[in-house]
Amino acid sequence: MIKSIILTLCVILITFCFSWFIFAVKPLENLDKNNINAEILWKIINTEDNYRKYSFWPDHKGMQPGRAPHGPYHKIYINDIIRNVIPISNKTIPEGGIIVKESFDIDKEFVSISVMAKVKDCNPSNNDWFWAQYSTDGKAQTSGKIMNCINCHKAFKKNDFVMFHRLDK
Repeated sequence: MIKSIILTLCVILITFCFSWFIFAVKPLENLDKNNINAEILWKIINTEDNYRKYSFWPDHKGMQPGRAPHGPYHKIYINDIIRNVIPISNKTIPEGGIIVKESFDIDKEFVSISVMAKVKDCNPSNNDWFWAQYSTDGKAQTSGKIMNCINCHKAFKKNDFVMFHRLDK
């Protein structure tokens, strides 16, 4: 009888843990170059996920000094898809990885949100990143293959366009 209860509890616990993992780590499911846009990405990071519950980079926590064009201060969040694989020896973030940067002005007032999302076949020549810039209330200012973003980040192409953290460390 006790063995049966313990076995049942183990099955329930394993089922719960597996379900939590499936629902907590949400890749950009079924998204590709044909069905990604700023509104869908905003919904993912704010409705399906709450990006403020994402992790910071292990060595880049909280508000940090920044630079143009994002402003003098920023906070950078990474979703579980990235957090669960860093360090990444091949320096390639997996599909579904999301980086959210909150930008702040000199007075540390929140001014904008920038997002990099790894989306299948979205932008092969630039490692399949979909870029988006939002106002603080979530209105898309620009999105897609944003040349200003790409041109600034391309110096870090060997680090999958990520500027602020070496992926293999």
